[in-house]
Amino acid sequence: METQTSTVQQSAPARRRPYFLLGTFILFLGIIIYMVQVFGIKQLVVPWHVAILGTIGVLLMLVSVVQRPGILRIIGLVIFAALVGFEWFLILGSKLEPYAGPAKSGDKLPAFSAKFADGSLFTEKSLEEGKDTILVFNRGHW
Repeated sequence: METQTSTVQQSAPARRRPYFLLGTFILFLGIIIYMVQVFGIKQLVVPWHVAILGTIGVLLMLVSVVQRPGILRIIGLVIFAALVGFEWFLILGSKLEPYAGPAKSGDKLPAFSAKFADGSLFTEKSLEEGKDTILVFNRGHW
């Protein structure tokens, strides 16, 4: 009788996609885009893209946790999901009522005069000189 020998070749384990890292990258990409928008371009609009990219990132992280659960992945998923939930709350849940006060955009200011700390006079005509100016109004009584 002849003995037959056979060799069994082990195949490499299936390659896992780096969904967790990709999700983290996409989440932070939204935040970086918003920072560039605010500090670089100086444009203030509602940052919908931050919450949307964050949600896509968390979904990719969830796929990663389902494929290969691990305690660090689960903790990271929970932390990032809480961050994205907070982003959605800021965008959707914290709306202020529109301003309905007496001053309207484009109205002329009434005549006034005030003094700077150095004693020089500041009036409504000073605003027409074209300098950048910030007016702060405080309540007259508490």
